Amino acid sequence: MTDISTLERLTKENPLDYGYWNDLGIEYKKHGRLRDAIISYLNGVNAIFQNIYLQLKNSTFNEFFGLESLGEKANHKFWLDRTWNKTYETYLNNIGVAYAEMGNNDKAKEYFREAIAFIPKGTDYPNPIIGLNELNN
Repeated sequence: MTDISTLERLTKENPLDYGYWNDLGIEYKKHGRLRDAIISYLNGVNAIFQNIYLQLKNSTFNEFFGLESLGEKANHKFWLDRTWNKTYETYLNNIGVAYAEMGNNDKAKEYFREAIAFIPKGTDYPNPIIGLNELNN
């Protein structure tokens, strides 16, 4: 695994590469730096949305903007094509886990619920469901 200083440099050089942000968050978490991990994961989420925004901005496919419900957006082909590997849901889950480890269960539940809302139908990703159930029990 790459060390923290290298990952910090890579995120500065490649701020839209959300993979580096996730790796940095994981390393921060391993070192007990939960607040830094959350910030890194949030930067990763921002990078995801910036990438999607740039794709939308440069696309003639704007039907996505007209969708009203979260469920419609989360299961729309445009979104699924860009998050097929559960990247967004993983970031939300990771943030929820970090908040839970910090003892902020309300914030953790908020992120677990959002992750669950964005899991595409038919996708096997139980992590945020498990996290939310553990906090509710």
